[in-house]
Amino acid sequence: MTNSRTLLIPFGILIVVNTYGQFGFEQYSYVNNSEAISIVPMATFESTRNWYMEARFNYEEKNSFSLYFGKTFTYQKKMFISVTPIAGAVVGQYKGGSVGVNVDIDYRKLFYSMQSQYTFSINRANEDFLFAWSEIAYQPFKWCYFGLSTQQTYLIQSATSLFEPGLLIGFIIGSWTFPIYSFSPGSSSGYFVLGANIKLNRPENKE
Repeated sequence: MTNSRTLLIPFGILIVVNTYGQFGFEQYSYVNNSEAISIVPMATFESTRNWYMEARFNYEEKNSFSLYFGKTFTYQKKMFISVTPIAGAVVGQYKGGSVGVNVDIDYRKLFYSMQSQYTFSINRANEDFLFAWSEIAYQPFKWCYFGLSTQQTYLIQSATSLFEPGLLIGFIIGSWTFPIYSFSPGSSSGYFVLGANIKLNRPENKE
């Protein structure tokens, strides 16, 4: 019975996407020399009316789950701009709340993406932080893109800032995208992030 239910999950996702909107799943693996591989899965859903939901695990802190809600606002003329304010809660090893914004900009073969947030702990005030992940890339071919990426963390109470520059390259196969990041390359603290992402869109009606 368990196996039957597992097999039905992909079909259920397709039915939801076909009826209500867009579903995305992202899987990131953090790889370095000093620690075990860390897995960070993320799932997103956006309705046909642009209501947005995002679930994350191991993102704000290890062994922590977060759930966000928001709404997407878009603008499209010479370029495409998408802005999604979000707010949510974090439970697990880290307990608290978070507010943030996701931004995507596409212009011809260039694209920019940013995910930023302010996260606060309800247990320890010294764990409040600001975080931003951004990337800008050029896509010369349908199957490949490359560019720059940065991560920046600011611990509010201690006024400590950590800035990590990086390089990225990504490969596109159908609905799948496989990004590879190298943060702080050439330094002793450098590490890689390997991604496997898929996005399923609601098919447009054709008359």
